[in-house]
Amino acid sequence: MTQETLSKTVKDTVKETAQVAKDELSQAADRAKDVLRAEAQARAETGKDMVSDQGLRLADSLRSDADDLQSRIQNVVASSVADLSEELRHTSLTTLIEGTERFARRNPGAFVAGAALAGFALARFLRASSVNDDEDTVLIAGPEAHS
Repeated sequence: MTQETLSKTVKDTVKETAQVAKDELSQAADRAKDVLRAEAQARAETGKDMVSDQGLRLADSLRSDADDLQSRIQNVVASSVADLSEELRHTSLTTLIEGTERFARRNPGAFVAGAALAGFALARFLRASSVNDDEDTVLIAGPEAHS
């Protein structure tokens, strides 16, 4: 074997090895992407189900406070929340996202207002939850432990 032939053989071997490594790396990246996508989808579905369950609990709570006109209004709201929660449970995440995008494009002002309202509601809910946690701590540990 001449020096030139040996050099060409080494170059070809290096090229082949590099291509095999590139292909294997690409396949590993594709597999990782698929695993991450599936995990994200599963977590989003879990979150969607949790919101749906919370909506159904809210609907039940609203229904239990029935006595007068206010109670009838609460029942109508509760039924709407329950219907929306059930629809949420049976709608795919992709369909929800596409519908939200269409609504935001058609009604940008309403979308921004709704997002702001949802943010305020979430903040109040979280603040109320943390206040209840503090009260529970006082009740369990006594007022001295909280001072």
